[in-house]
Amino acid sequence: MNGAEIIISNALLLGALGFLLKLWIDKRLSLSLNEKLEKFKSELAKEVAKSSVQQTHNYAKKLEICATLNELMTEADFELKTLYFNVASKYYKGIEDRNNKFAEKYLEINALLHKEGLYIEDEIITMVQDAYRPLFDIVSNVIGSGDLKHYEVLELSGSMDNLSKKAEQPRKVVIARLKEIYGINT
Repeated sequence: MNGAEIIISNALLLGALGFLLKLWIDKRLSLSLNEKLEKFKSELAKEVAKSSVQQTHNYAKKLEICATLNELMTEADFELKTLYFNVASKYYKGIEDRNNKFAEKYLEINALLHKEGLYIEDEIITMVQDAYRPLFDIVSNVIGSGDLKHYEVLELSGSMDNLSKKAEQPRKVVIARLKEIYGINT
């Protein structure tokens, strides 16, 4: 064999070895990448499932809190209606009792908002407090002073139906927003 043949045969041998080495490296990288990809997919699926479970739990917890909030606001509405009726009809004996009962309901609502604030949107907390706090302040002023003139700002005149609607208004505004946020259609 002459020198040129040796060089050509070495070049062919090196080329074949290089090609085989490249195939081997590609195969090893492909297997390694496939393993990593499968591991990533598995971890991602676990995280998605975990997140889904958390979202389901959080949504259920929020709805449970909303139901409790609605119940407390409905009870506060009843006390407020009765208080409005007593003030409008000047039934003074019932006013003190209704003041106290409404104040208790407001405090229960407020306690729920603070206790479950992690699950309730800040907008709802603010909306509930804005709806009921002014009424609580008026009732507290009457409780503290005994002066019924604090009720004048509420303009409690008109039919019982109008007074009833006026007492329901804070809850209805909040409930309408809750239904909108949570997609509750009734």
